[in-house]
Amino acid sequence: MRTPRMTQATQLVLDGFLRDEAAERHGYEIGAEAGLPSGTVHPILARLEAIGKVPRAAPMTAS
Repeated sequence: MRTPRMTQATQLVLDGFLRDEAAERHGYEIGAEAGLPSGTVHPILARLEAIGKVPRAAPMTAS
């Protein structure tokens, strides 16, 4: 897969991960911090995950 374009929105999403690399981050948190809607953030996260730039958290299951 090719590298995604480095748009300003992509840079803002990556910056959200770099603020605290050890913390588990969620798309809605990153979007709120960056001032981006989820319809922008989540596709960026999917592209970055596909090329191995950001991790995907395991889904939580109800117990």
